[in-house]
Amino acid sequence: MMAHRASENGGPGITAMVPRQGDLFIDPFKLRNGYVLEGGTTEMKRTRYLTQPEFRGRRRIRRKSWVADGKHLNLLDTVDEMLAPVWDNDPQMTYEEACDIYVRQFGMPDLPDEDDEEDEG
Repeated sequence: MMAHRASENGGPGITAMVPRQGDLFIDPFKLRNGYVLEGGTTEMKRTRYLTQPEFRGRRRIRRKSWVADGKHLNLLDTVDEMLAPVWDNDPQMTYEEACDIYVRQFGMPDLPDEDDEEDEG
């Protein structure tokens, strides 16, 4: 069963699955109960009702997310290493304060453009 809640600010709202009482399906692969479908909408569908194209679309979404998360984690690691000489002196300063000091001491960092990384892969 699906439930829809309208957004308070006039946005698209959210649709979510509500499990039925007495649902006896036991997933032998222990996947999540539901997934957001491909296509940029916030539509969710119970895993047990996915068709093969929807299942494969879900895999594409997860793969893109995994790649993007990996790139972002690499960026976070790089930034942490670059800011360490500044931030290690005062770990309680904010990221903004550490950036200001870093740029004053070393200039703007030379990082790859996000668009360049996407073109490579």
